[in-house]
Amino acid sequence: MKKRTLLMTLCALLTFSSCIFDWEEEEVEPKTVGFVTCYTDTAGHVEVIQDDMGNRYLVEENDQKLFPDTSYRMICSYTISEKKTVKILQMMQVGSGIVSGKMIFNAAEEREFGQSGIKDDPVFVTMAYPGSGYLNITLGIKVATSKSVHDVQVVRLNDPQKLTFTVYHDAAGELDGYTKTLYLSVPLTGYNLNKGDTIRLTCRGYDKDYDLKMVY
Repeated sequence: MKKRTLLMTLCALLTFSSCIFDWEEEEVEPKTVGFVTCYTDTAGHVEVIQDDMGNRYLVEENDQKLFPDTSYRMICSYTISEKKTVKILQMMQVGSGIVSGKMIFNAAEEREFGQSGIKDDPVFVTMAYPGSGYLNITLGIKVATSKSVHDVQVVRLNDPQKLTFTVYHDAAGELDGYTKTLYLSVPLTGYNLNKGDTIRLTCRGYDKDYDLKMVY
């Protein structure tokens, strides 16, 4: 009886170990998530994507139709094959992180922080960096419901020493709730930036205000 129990226990251990071994050996394609520039073909399908390191990849297949012969800034989830082609898993156009939200870019317009009519409600700055000719910003914004409409503006400030942007946020009175993510890419073309120049981003935060300095 003891031998049978020991044998059953040993078999169970071997079976369990085999399951663990099989799970560890299972191949999972590495997934990449980040800002990319997508280029569409004449039919409006995404044909090529370029990451912010300058790497360009042909897209294996993509059924989503956009405007033809156009470039888009996207947050994209994709896998890279051995042939250096990509399969797009998910993609979302930057500026569309808040349901029914509104994005306004006034990068060329100079305004003073706190000017009448512009709200400076707080945000979380999760990430900000220059890449591919854009200032890429990931924000967290508290919303009350999925139907909330917030106005977010990225505006250039009048700073003679360095290129400075700020984030204005009109929360429509909603300062509590759950956090939604908003992805922004502000074009940096036209500012005559040289390598090593400083870009500054300021905004009001929930816990602390932000004054970030980045090297172009």
